[in-house]
Amino acid sequence: MPVWNVPGNHENFGIERHLSLVSKTNPLYGKKMYHHYMGPNYYSFNYGGIHFVGLDDVDFEDLWYYGHVDSIQLNWLKEDLAAVPNTMPVITFNHIPFFSGSLSMEPYTESGPGRTLEREQGKMQFRHVASNAQEIINLVLKQHPYPLALSGHNHTRQVFWYESNAHKIRFEQTAAVVEPIRTRDEVRPSGVTLYTIKDGKIEEGKFIDLDKMILYCCQDFRQ
Repeated sequence: MPVWNVPGNHENFGIERHLSLVSKTNPLYGKKMYHHYMGPNYYSFNYGGIHFVGLDDVDFEDLWYYGHVDSIQLNWLKEDLAAVPNTMPVITFNHIPFFSGSLSMEPYTESGPGRTLEREQGKMQFRHVASNAQEIINLVLKQHPYPLALSGHNHTRQVFWYESNAHKIRFEQTAAVVEPIRTRDEVRPSGVTLYTIKDGKIEEGKFIDLDKMILYCCQDFRQ
């Protein structure tokens, strides 16, 4: 099956130079490693009557990354959407979420590589959500139905609706494909979400708990 990738914060190679000891002159520095091995960091395609847009919303300034879609992509997105029929739904997918409820559930981190805030062109912002998300949303909604926005980054599955008088968008943040996340007295499962698409409509999706699936496969193998 084809795999469509978008870059995350770990794909900005060496940018924390005081920790990575990687020079800016390294031929793979920053986003160049992703371009070299994976190809373009933003693009679009049509599938099942839906226009999918993969975005790179991991920007960086000097040493640190933050959630943001740069102006070059925004100009590209305007041109891309202009060539898509107005009746065709658009689904975006990117690493850092546009909005995230889990941001308020995690402890505030004042310093270090994973800190909560980052100064973005002189302005303090939440770094683990895309600071100009509303600009992207308005751009899509201006011309197209926008049923779903997909993201990752925070390692916890999250689903919520953003609703106004005119529009209703579902934001889904995927779980991580790692071991389960254990915090305090709860365990957040590792897994993926499977979506079915037909005739321009996408179902709500089925979460597949990888640990349960592995356990089931092992039991079946023993039998």
